[in-house]
Amino acid sequence: MEVAKEAVEFWNKFKIEKSIDHDNYNISMFGGPDIADELCALILVGDKTAGSSLVKDFEVSGDPLPKEGDFHVVIDSQKEPVCIIKTLKTEVNKFYDVPESVAFAEGEGDKSLAHWQNVHEDFFTFFLEELGIEQLEDADVITEHFEVIYK
Repeated sequence: MEVAKEAVEFWNKFKIEKSIDHDNYNISMFGGPDIADELCALILVGDKTAGSSLVKDFEVSGDPLPKEGDFHVVIDSQKEPVCIIKTLKTEVNKFYDVPESVAFAEGEGDKSLAHWQNVHEDFFTFFLEELGIEQLEDADVITEHFEVIYK
């Protein structure tokens, strides 16, 4: 993703206001441009306090797995910064072993596991071949639980 100048400026403002002395953060869009604004709204009202990704996506890209203490500048569909979140904890589950608590924390739809599985199956299936995953049930999913720390 092209680095959004506004996101960097947003981080720098946060750094100054909160006396942060590092630049260890990611710029993150939840979902894709088609649903990013909806997910940002859920984050801002506190309904969405988690997000999930395929572990294999991190492995293939060479990026480290998310961990407690990570910071993200969350951007909307226009790559405008919306807030900064901090990862509180992570958990890894096989796709079909993701617990109801993750679905609820993700805050989408009716917050049920069935809804979570349907939405994420549609989203993740698009990337399976590219990531070398034969079946979604074999895929590890990492969930980041987070809190908004700056708006």
